[in-house]
Amino acid sequence: MKKKVKGIRKLIRLYRIIDECLICVYSGFGGKKIYPPYLRKMWRCLEKDEEKHLIYWRYLEDRGYGLDILTPEELKKNIASLNKILRTAEELKFRMKKETIDTEEALDNTVNIEFNALMSPMQKLFYTHDIILDRKVFNPKEEYDIHLKRVTDGAGKFYPAGSFKRTMINSFVGIKHEKEKMNEEAVTDSLTGLKNRKYFFENAQFMLNVAKREGKPAAVLMFDLNKFKNLNDTYGHRAGDAALKKFGNLLKKRLRSSDIAARFGGDEFVLFLYGQNEAGAVQFLNRFSCEIAKLKINVGEGIFVKIETSVGYAVHSPLGRAGLKLLLSNADKRMYKDKNG
Repeated sequence: MKKKVKGIRKLIRLYRIIDECLICVYSGFGGKKIYPPYLRKMWRCLEKDEEKHLIYWRYLEDRGYGLDILTPEELKKNIASLNKILRTAEELKFRMKKETIDTEEALDNTVNIEFNALMSPMQKLFYTHDIILDRKVFNPKEEYDIHLKRVTDGAGKFYPAGSFKRTMINSFVGIKHEKEKMNEEAVTDSLTGLKNRKYFFENAQFMLNVAKREGKPAAVLMFDLNKFKNLNDTYGHRAGDAALKKFGNLLKKRLRSSDIAARFGGDEFVLFLYGQNEAGAVQFLNRFSCEIAKLKINVGEGIFVKIETSVGYAVHSPLGRAGLKLLLSNADKRMYKDKNG
């Protein structure tokens, strides 16, 4: 496990070094008037993106990021791929000081670097978490989607329609979307659309570690649908599924970008609130309980059944040392106390 964590940290360090190099490369390309204005604008935007991405990788590197998200084979493959990208970026940086690189070669290298970096297994990272940068939520997937769109838009204007390179880019985009779909499905509960149990354990633990390092509070909330078995037995599983979906949709609507909500299993749900103390958790529950009280499902023949829940919560204080499992256990005990009381 220690070897794997070191591998992930090495990976993050490589991304950071590559971004530092690309800032210089894109700054050079964007500042040369020999290139078409739209490509110069693209490179200047990419440079700004890389500055933001650099903050992201430094953030993960400084905090000893070590999520167990990649297999040893994926780590090995990704490190080898990033080393090739780094050599290309360093070569471009070196050549720019001595010679002018023609437009097509400059764009070709940009396309190859960006797509090879994003097609790697590290794409899994983009489905793990958001982070807080300058009090704003940084969503890695959204940021890199915008970044890549700049490249495809610029290349689309330069490469003629029907050309091999235009076809290659379209193929890259298609493969990327397929990978994204697979990654998304792997961490999503198909019935409710919330994240699944595995995703919650990996990412809530990471966000809890961040809260501890930043001296921030955090709260774990657990929900259980009351009389769920009776609902299934009386009105059928379609009614039970409808209840789960309705509750899941309501929970999704109340999420901030930094929150993590998941279907924990069966009729249990769990929510991680970053930066919320006990007062914040209770306030959330009070508002949410009022909305739950309005939930009803149509079970047929004009019959509507209310959805009722039991809830429990546990809070990590800024100076606390409790791990995720203890918080979940405490929240679970409170939830069952609520159910029985």
